[in-house]
Amino acid sequence: MMRDLNLTIFNRSALSVKAKKSRRYFGRNWRNYLAILFILIMLTVTCSSCSFSSGKNTAPPPASDDPGKFGSYRFLNTVSCAPSPFMCVAGDDAGGIMIYKNGQWSSPVSVKNLNNDLIDSISCYSSSLCVGVGGSETPGGYGYAFELINGKLTPLKYVSKYGLDSISCFSQSQCMAIASGGLILLYDHGSWRSTGVVHTRFGLRTISCPTRNFCGAISQERFDIMRSNGQWIIVGNHTSLQNDHYLEGISCPVVGYCMVNDSNGKVFKYYDGTLKVSGNVPLPAPIYVHPISCWSIGNCEAITVSGYVIALRSGVWSKPVMMDPNNGPDAVSCVSGGTCMAVDQTGHAFLLSHGKWSKGQLIEADPYG
Repeated sequence: MMRDLNLTIFNRSALSVKAKKSRRYFGRNWRNYLAILFILIMLTVTCSSCSFSSGKNTAPPPASDDPGKFGSYRFLNTVSCAPSPFMCVAGDDAGGIMIYKNGQWSSPVSVKNLNNDLIDSISCYSSSLCVGVGGSETPGGYGYAFELINGKLTPLKYVSKYGLDSISCFSQSQCMAIASGGLILLYDHGSWRSTGVVHTRFGLRTISCPTRNFCGAISQERFDIMRSNGQWIIVGNHTSLQNDHYLEGISCPVVGYCMVNDSNGKVFKYYDGTLKVSGNVPLPAPIYVHPISCWSIGNCEAITVSGYVIALRSGVWSKPVMMDPNNGPDAVSCVSGGTCMAVDQTGHAFLLSHGKWSKGQLIEADPYG
């Protein structure tokens, strides 16, 4: 039975949830030092409520208690589902998760000490194990992880000085994650360790692993495969793929098989060591395609930022169907049998069951109306 893979995609250029820090250099001229000293003295005198950081990059401060910071109008950034029994976990841009179980979504639950940070990726292997990751985009920052074990949220763990971008769980106790800069991390029975670095120009962004010995990962411009010996190889890049658009989604439901899509609807199939174009998702116009989620060979769902969903059944793409005309779906996750869940940028969730998508259900409302 296919186990759910984390199939989250996140277009960071569309998200303004993390500010980038800049550095400034002050020259050695003594006048500059006097000017700096004067400014610090004036700040000390005129701003008694101000606080100054030592500049050391440690764990982020505790989450704010301001109710306006959490549970308001939220961007649902990731979702992952597990079969038997069907369960899903969605994460937002403020350190909150929602759990779908027995046909109902829970209220948002805050992952403590995330400081209203974006949850980048969640992967559920089963209804008793889900692992979520995220962290700072700043070099030398922090990467965090949390677990949902038998419905109980574990304390946040700081596992890397690089932010974690994507995770895929392939057993009841193991997952593989990628961090900024291409660092590969293995989650094993609650502990974390590095397994190496995959160097790319932009860094890896999404990973999908059906087993410990086979993973697929993409950066914006290339597709890599990890073989059973633990070594990563490039199987496709901009040149070999003849592709002028960024790679955006990857799904590897079984060993030796992956589907990869780009930002313009072009799809590539990797099967038994061969990578070839699988065709173009039949869009009504060139529309930005977000993630793709497959539960078996030749059976997938793809979603577009404009709200269309396109089904792949037995290797044949269906016509696009409008699912979410107003809100922009951002992530999709499917399990064996073709049951899927998608989430969008305004707190709505959509369920695919028995071949039909439901209407959007608002699972994280704006308390201010």
